[in-house]
Amino acid sequence: MSNPTPIGADKNFSLADLNTFVAQQEGVLGPLTAMSNNGNQTVLTFDTDPPTPANPPVIAPDQNGQSVIPAGSTKVCQGSVFIAGTATPATASRAN
Repeated sequence: MSNPTPIGADKNFSLADLNTFVAQQEGVLGPLTAMSNNGNQTVLTFDTDPPTPANPPVIAPDQNGQSVIPAGSTKVCQGSVFIAGTATPATASRAN
């Protein structure tokens, strides 16, 4: 059974800081399932029921409206997050 838990992240986080924050939160809460923003911060949703995956997700800005998913990775979720204060369409993927 899913138990979604939204967590706010500072809108001024760099991409590296955001990815570090997500990895840290997954270690405590469980897998990332959704990401968005509420105009003031990035909102990351984690599912506290399943165990934490071995590989943390990596958020990458979309390029020309297309998700950037490295080879050997699977899309986790997609949404508009803040990167250094700018709302940015992005996709989170996880290495297989």
